[in-house]
Amino acid sequence: MTFKHYDVVRAASPSDLADALAQKIREGWQPYGGPFSSYTDDGAALIQAIVAEGDVSTPVVVKPTGGEGAVISATSAPGYYFVVVLAGQSNGMSYGEGLPLPETYDRPDPRIKQLARRSTVTPGGAACKYNDIIPADHCLHDVQDMSRLNHPKADLSKGQYGTVGQGLHIAKKLLPFIPANAGILLVPCCRGGSAFTTGADGTYSDASGASENSARWGVDKPLYKDLIGRTKAALKKNPKNVLFAVVWMQGEFDFGGTPVNHAAQFGALVDKFRADLADMAGQCVGGSAGGVPWICGDTTYFWKQKNESTYQTVYGSYKNKTEKNIHFVPFMTDENGVNVPTNKPEEDPDIPGIGYYGSKWRDSSATWTSQDRASHFSTWARRGIISDRLATAILIHAGRTTVKVDAPYF
Repeated sequence: MTFKHYDVVRAASPSDLADALAQKIREGWQPYGGPFSSYTDDGAALIQAIVAEGDVSTPVVVKPTGGEGAVISATSAPGYYFVVVLAGQSNGMSYGEGLPLPETYDRPDPRIKQLARRSTVTPGGAACKYNDIIPADHCLHDVQDMSRLNHPKADLSKGQYGTVGQGLHIAKKLLPFIPANAGILLVPCCRGGSAFTTGADGTYSDASGASENSARWGVDKPLYKDLIGRTKAALKKNPKNVLFAVVWMQGEFDFGGTPVNHAAQFGALVDKFRADLADMAGQCVGGSAGGVPWICGDTTYFWKQKNESTYQTVYGSYKNKTEKNIHFVPFMTDENGVNVPTNKPEEDPDIPGIGYYGSKWRDSSATWTSQDRASHFSTWARRGIISDRLATAILIHAGRTTVKVDAPYF
């Protein structure tokens, strides 16, 4: 008999050891020999050797082929997924203009996936079909395709294509709090420049989702059909998948529409979404679609300074819906009262020592996301404070009662 992986389980008592060993067995391990005692400065501990003949879902040390060092990785696909939906407009997606760093700060994780939309996983990469489960990276498959907007300093051979969003980083910050045999499945449904009270409807197809020119949110609009269709598709992939949260960031383009109507239309969309998921309530956090929190992110200081009263009309309304399990996450300033960084070049400087180049290199409409550089959060903000606060909100409103390491939700 040949074993592929070796590890040990440590516990302070026989009952703790039995519980830990039972979890390892579920992950594909088996005991090797009997337990023994070890004495350290902390007292006695029980230790049980474990082995595995095949792949396991536990993160293990894996030696790269032909390389040095080791990486921590799961050796098999997750057994099921916590589904996180990402919807709204540009600040909810990959609009960070700084250079992507997929080998370091934006490195993908094998337990984090997304639903496909484009015809290839990455530009020029492996083929995929609509709603396939594929690896998630820094530039997710949203309604608007940002994969073509390359940084002038990008090395495409290193995967530094497109722009940077927070989706991957939200998922990375959730991973330590979910069972080791589970993963995060992101469902990207954002469209830059979309609004409730202005913009073109676009079109919808079951085979490809909302068309890229779809820019209008609302009940039964193409963007809504895309949102509900892809959410259901993610849950249907596995009866154990659970809808964990909807992360919503939208409102800026309603400044130029009819902002007073925004709150009612957003509320109607959430109600319709939950009603349309009634037949899948068993796969929702808390056992009902209403138990799935909507985590609503703030915008940049640019929009508040542009029109304070309109900002309060649109974003202020998100603050008054906690009884409906809708929760506002502020991003105007950091913990020191400093504005959260944007794509404004002076707020996104180069860091040559780590191979990072900021937004100043995107100096024309051919490469920047918007002429109003402060209208979108920076790459570093998305890697840091934006994903930190969104992941924390998800854990507070969905995770504290549903994520258990010793007993998955189902």
